[in-house]
Amino acid sequence: MPVNVLGFQTHRDDFAIDFDRAKLQERIAAMRDTEVDDFAFAEKHAIATAPTSTWSLAKARNEVRNDELWQAKFIPVAYRPFDDRWAFYSEAIVDRPRRELIDHVTGKDNLCLGIGRAGKSVNERTWSLQTISHAPMDANIYRRGGVNIFPLWLYPRESGDLLDTAPREKTANLSPEFAAALTQAVGTTPSPEDTLAYIYTILYAPSYRARYADFLKRDFPRVPLTGNRELFERLVNIGRELIALHTMQTTLPRITGFPVAGSNEVVKVRFAASAGSKHGRVWINDAQYFDGVPQAAWDVHIGGYRVAEKWLKDRKGRQLGYDDLTHYQSVIAALARTLELQADIDAAIEAAGGWPLS
Repeated sequence: MPVNVLGFQTHRDDFAIDFDRAKLQERIAAMRDTEVDDFAFAEKHAIATAPTSTWSLAKARNEVRNDELWQAKFIPVAYRPFDDRWAFYSEAIVDRPRRELIDHVTGKDNLCLGIGRAGKSVNERTWSLQTISHAPMDANIYRRGGVNIFPLWLYPRESGDLLDTAPREKTANLSPEFAAALTQAVGTTPSPEDTLAYIYTILYAPSYRARYADFLKRDFPRVPLTGNRELFERLVNIGRELIALHTMQTTLPRITGFPVAGSNEVVKVRFAASAGSKHGRVWINDAQYFDGVPQAAWDVHIGGYRVAEKWLKDRKGRQLGYDDLTHYQSVIAALARTLELQADIDAAIEAAGGWPLS
């Protein structure tokens, strides 16, 4: 996937990103208010007034005031694993929005594979530096080391030049050499979506992560090909399900409960295993908890984070609303199903002869 770029950086996340779209819109609308001077605005929102080499509040406010399309720039972004938030994705506010993301992802129908280049930066026992999203990814979506974003589709640039012969339709971000090698291996030309699903499945295989653990500490993962058509199709089907789960396009029935009414405020997050069970409770305060949480799902790590813990810890001091509660339970169900699918991946590969793929 030759076109790739580091995740975006705002350098002012507390201002440019929010859980709540309406609150973010209110901040940006206030930024456009000519009745509020820069010093008062900066004090209210804890923003420095002194210009830096890359940013000036006065200049940014002027740019936002003059932007007739400013209301279209509130978009969801992949901030942390399974944790999308709202961002004002404007070059006036985001220091490094990344041109590739503006051209091919924001406002587009796309899928982005997020890969950490060097596993040693996170230094976990098992490599897990991959995620997927329809939205731009924050540079710090993983605990350390950053993320490279590989969009599946490349969209044509807009041009008024009648002599411009660039393609007007989106094209797959797959190198011709790789696409040709995959076609030769499986005896057919897979769609770009199936190709991405295959790649995603391979990288989620526990046996792949174990076999190539040393290499994954140092560089981008390499994708082995299989000439086994049946295995390929099986792995593609698993990958499609994984992608749908991880982008929350598919939500599974809940396997957990939230039985106690209360403030719903996240105070202190902890997991307590139930005696003689593989399940437990995830407490958010002294009185309230999610029950029936599989220990294995609680322990799933992506990019150096225990996903089920990180999502809640990032909301410390907040009161969880209905959408938050249902989203969290959907995440737990998705993590549990992911573990089942990982077992299926290894079983399919083993049944086909194991590694290296043939």
